[in-house]
Amino acid sequence: MQACWRMIHGGFEALIRGVALLIASYTLLSLLLTRVGPTGYDANIWWVDLRALPDTLRVLALLAFSGAFLHRAIRPKAKVGTVWTRRVLLGLLVFVLLMNTISTLGSSARLGVPVPLTAVLAVLVLLMLGSPGVRPAVSSSCYTKCRRGAAVVVASGMVAVAAALAQMFWFGETDYRRPADAIVVFGCKAYADGRPSQALADRVHTACELYHQGHAQTIIMSGGPVRGAAIDEPQVMADYAVSLGVPREAIVLDPHGLDTRATATNLRGVLEPINSSQPIRILAVSHDYHLPRVKLSFQREGVLAYTVPCEVRRGMPGKPYFIARETAAWWWYYLRPLASVN
Repeated sequence: MQACWRMIHGGFEALIRGVALLIASYTLLSLLLTRVGPTGYDANIWWVDLRALPDTLRVLALLAFSGAFLHRAIRPKAKVGTVWTRRVLLGLLVFVLLMNTISTLGSSARLGVPVPLTAVLAVLVLLMLGSPGVRPAVSSSCYTKCRRGAAVVVASGMVAVAAALAQMFWFGETDYRRPADAIVVFGCKAYADGRPSQALADRVHTACELYHQGHAQTIIMSGGPVRGAAIDEPQVMADYAVSLGVPREAIVLDPHGLDTRATATNLRGVLEPINSSQPIRILAVSHDYHLPRVKLSFQREGVLAYTVPCEVRRGMPGKPYFIARETAAWWWYYLRPLASVN
């Protein structure tokens, strides 16, 4: 019985340390990517909102929090004074996350999940605060330390996958519709005879709903060519939108939106008449699992993207595959600026 309990406790501790290691690594890497990215966009906004602080103080706070997480991952048991310093920092972070939670609940966004992700993170940090504060009297063997370290690294990798899935589940399903400069619809499969697939029809249908509600006066249809046909996805999307009552003159085509990043990069050229000195505000429409990567791509281009998940009017048999593919794609897009560093 005791052996079973030790195994459960060891697995739980490895998971908590894996969470701490991932958050610390993500925070530090996001600060680095802020310096090498095109617009200085800090992706730490995904897990904690410190925008109310001056830039220097915000960076120092993130460094302090990441240091506390890193210490929790590497040295869960340490001297009493060191552990209490860590606990004070993590306790302060819990307070910030709870304030973020209250702010989210008070916003106009239509939450897809009633409990904000920041509340879940606050609970995880509280679990970390339960770490023992005394260094063990007997040191572990080198083999035991390596085994525990490997377990933490494996747990951190599992948490990395879970983090991408959590963004799709919490952020992707939240509807942020509001007045904007334009509505951007992301293309997907269309047929050679000019019919949209069900997934594409769902995206266009939601965009037309936003247009008829008066949230924007322009809809941008972005996509690529249709395989084996002389037409492209934006043309199919535009024809379907017209059939739903949107005037042809309200539709702008972006036939070069071959992927999510291309659509974000093309936007300023497509909306050239808008004053470029002010941030462009757009409503981005796609499926929930795709929206975290959409948000990341637009923010890095200096565009304020408010995401709106399309209404799925029929089941998607291939959704598990799309979610698995999107998990890898999000991390690839997140790390992509590192490839441009010489």
